[in-house]
Amino acid sequence: MSEAQPVILVVDDDPFVAEMLVILLEDEGYAVESANDGREAMAVFLQNPAMDLVLSDMNMPGMDGLELTREILKVNGEVPILLLTARDDESFTREARLCGVSRCLVKDENLMDEIAGIVGQALKEAAGAR
Repeated sequence: MSEAQPVILVVDDDPFVAEMLVILLEDEGYAVESANDGREAMAVFLQNPAMDLVLSDMNMPGMDGLELTREILKVNGEVPILLLTARDDESFTREARLCGVSRCLVKDENLMDEIAGIVGQALKEAAGAR
């Protein structure tokens, strides 16, 4: 993790979801960058490839979450990537893991209540792996 507050990139094409995630994570003390889609996220990430974590939606126009994951990991193979998805099936989770996703998170009514703890845990795990 960074010496200062961890920097998180939030990527979601739904402005409401993106804004809620940004507010929630900033309230937890994280520095948060955001992008509306995969291509914009890649441009933001290239400006700061030492980000501590990426939290991305799966289904976005232009570049989906798996393609974004592959591109980000080419630049920084250590950044944890959490993927938000509506799919809750083992075959998709396995495919996502093979692409380098650290964890798939199902978009449901509990996600906003749990996201801060999940992000904190992912950051701890990433710091311990380095």
